[in-house]
Amino acid sequence: MRPDWIIGYDPSPGEGNALVAVRAMRDRMDKAPEVVVLQNKGDRLGVRHLLACHPLRGVLLFAVERVKSTGQSGDSLLRTSERVGMARERVSDRGYDSEPVFRSDVLRYLDVLGQKGNRDAQVKAAISQAYGFDSWRGAVGKKSAPGPLYGIAGDGWAALGVALTAAYREVCGRLEGWGDG
Repeated sequence: MRPDWIIGYDPSPGEGNALVAVRAMRDRMDKAPEVVVLQNKGDRLGVRHLLACHPLRGVLLFAVERVKSTGQSGDSLLRTSERVGMARERVSDRGYDSEPVFRSDVLRYLDVLGQKGNRDAQVKAAISQAYGFDSWRGAVGKKSAPGPLYGIAGDGWAALGVALTAAYREVCGRLEGWGDG
């Protein structure tokens, strides 16, 4: 069964948890989906608490950024990997499906895989452009005039990238970019 909402989760060994939901598209992803910011920071109980009292209704898919070791792993990478496992276990215990999404998948989907420089800034810029804005400030807006990404900050951008990548996979079954085939 296709999900109604996809929750993107950016785990962190510190306090940088981020949970962002996007409304799943049914046929094609030729426009940017609706976004709901659930949490930009939190503690280890964030996932459990979210699943107990989230405002979303319908079928949920939990997409979590999965870490990948490219050699010797440091303590931070190992702790993040543990958090991914705990989050997926909590989601499964509640009867929801989860899907791991590698950072390289997010970068490929947003078409910033081969670019040099600050990848976080490139992800932010690519997502903002997908929502029709030249900068993230326009996409976020401000309290008096909120944009479609109002509330996204910090690790929320990575969580949104994970959710959008999983949403695109649900619609197209592959990763190529906005509105392809």
